[in-house]
Amino acid sequence: MKCLVCPRNATGNYYGAHTCEGCKGFFRRMLESGTEYNCNFGGKCEVTIRAACKACRFRQCLSVGMRKRRIPGASQTTRKESSRFPSPGFSVDSATQTQTLIVVGDCVVPSSAISSGSLESISGSETPTPLTDFMSRYLFLQSANSRQKVETFNAVQNAVDLVYGRQLSQWQTCMDRALIYGLVQTQPETTLENIVEAYREHNRESVTLTYQFAGMLPGASELDPSERSQLKAWWKWMAFWIIHRAPFLMEHESYITIGSQQYHYCHYWTSRMSDTTLTAMRDEFCANFRSIGLTQIETYILLAVIIFEPGTDADHESLRKSKDHSLHALHRHYTDLLFDVLKRRCADRSELSRTCRNLEKFFSELKRLYGLYCMYIPVLDSVKPQPADQIFDGNYIPFVLDAIHNKRDNRNLKRIHRSTHELCFAIDCSNRYKTDTI
Repeated sequence: MKCLVCPRNATGNYYGAHTCEGCKGFFRRMLESGTEYNCNFGGKCEVTIRAACKACRFRQCLSVGMRKRRIPGASQTTRKESSRFPSPGFSVDSATQTQTLIVVGDCVVPSSAISSGSLESISGSETPTPLTDFMSRYLFLQSANSRQKVETFNAVQNAVDLVYGRQLSQWQTCMDRALIYGLVQTQPETTLENIVEAYREHNRESVTLTYQFAGMLPGASELDPSERSQLKAWWKWMAFWIIHRAPFLMEHESYITIGSQQYHYCHYWTSRMSDTTLTAMRDEFCANFRSIGLTQIETYILLAVIIFEPGTDADHESLRKSKDHSLHALHRHYTDLLFDVLKRRCADRSELSRTCRNLEKFFSELKRLYGLYCMYIPVLDSVKPQPADQIFDGNYIPFVLDAIHNKRDNRNLKRIHRSTHELCFAIDCSNRYKTDTI
């Protein structure tokens, strides 16, 4: 169908007439500017594809039925923008929908006000009061939070790629060789001495990489020294160590490669170098974490939440006074980002609810991990061993199960409760959100 104004093909019903995109835009601009044009040739110009007399073109628009007020029910071509955060590796610029400002007389208004029909008439008598500066600032602040989340999302993805990209690729290759192609090591490929040295090298590298990752997170460099010291809590690093490896630690096999020689740290070496109870606890923790179903980027946003957790040994009064510090603000920001990503990814209310419940269970597991760190790990420190009587009221070294199930150190349990309180609160808010709005 031809455009009723010019020889082009019509693309839709705009302002009450079938026209092309060019004539639609021309008519809209004429309405917005309010400028009047005169024809120098008696109003008899022919409207062609090339530049035409604006006065005659506008008169032709009116003659075919285009009106200042939109016709209810007229078909409009629209674009459906995705509201999801895309999968890792893609730009998330489209995740932030910013308003376009359009000049109407002496004023600046959002484009949505015109496209939705809110400004049905723009005659001079109906022109709103000039609010150019206010509207610009308002729209900027309105989109600031979304833009900040998108920038953080991109920064976390970039940190994962730069810091852990090579390592994750090596581990994925090792797992694919075993699970897809059946290339499983049946005999140890090196000696115990070599694997111990490779494991030490691997742990040193892990500390360096974790420092690099934490340093690349937005906001980390702005913390003061007292807040930065909270990032060095070793229970956080222990949680990071396990969660980072969780996709590659199965119940009966490990697909981690270590050292410069990239030895496969398989179940054979795990059983020889680690406490079997500790290994079983680790495998159970990893299985529970995998059951949450987080994507890779969601996993590392969660790790950022753990890193910036403001848990402290200070009393409640000191904790209350520090609520306005940057560490608390960062923790809230990454928590909000995590749940914003989850809400966008989850297809329906049931999936979101299931993910939230699994996260609640995960933090119960995190408390057990923290107990393991407090009660069991210190006695393994060969440099400065902690006396056993400082851990329990006895002169014996605690076992893994003792550390996990010990309930006598209530202070530690309360500290972990504070450590997970804000994220659990966010889970509760998410449950309310899905009830009210989904």
